[in-house]
Amino acid sequence: MLLENSDGRVNTAAHRVFQSIISKPEPLRDEIIPLYLKQSLENYPKYTQLNSFALSAAAMVSKLPPDNPLVVHCLQSIKEKIRSSPEQDSGVPYMVILFFELISYVHRNTLPLLLTFIEEFVKRSPKKMQELWCKLLFKVISKNYDYSRKDVCVKWYLQLCAELGLNKKNSKH
Repeated sequence: MLLENSDGRVNTAAHRVFQSIISKPEPLRDEIIPLYLKQSLENYPKYTQLNSFALSAAAMVSKLPPDNPLVVHCLQSIKEKIRSSPEQDSGVPYMVILFFELISYVHRNTLPLLLTFIEEFVKRSPKKMQELWCKLLFKVISKNYDYSRKDVCVKWYLQLCAELGLNKKNSKH
């Protein structure tokens, strides 16, 4: 498959083709998405470039209808990749940041599920990492211009920080 090609240009082109398939109501789209996720995540970070995968993930969660089970499958697949990767894997922090960035792309109806997944991850992290993740979350949430989404995210974020025992001063920058 082209997603396993070591030539970065070919790999990037394969991701772009996939991104174009997502935005069209193709009959095979629902069959291709799970295969794409499986191949891309299995090959990350060896062949799959994060920027290509990030664009594809954002396209999936923003262009598919929020009630499409493939949106949930996408989020769960990324969550499982993060969970199953060894902590010393250098690609994991970037995948976590991608997961956080999806807050800006998921439909408002899917947002609570993503926030639940993120909360589970942050709470399972060591205390020092919890602080770092909360700082990154603050940056993602604060740059979001959709005020209805921002309202939900800020309430969730403040609750998460309170549950973790992090005060506002430690979570801001």
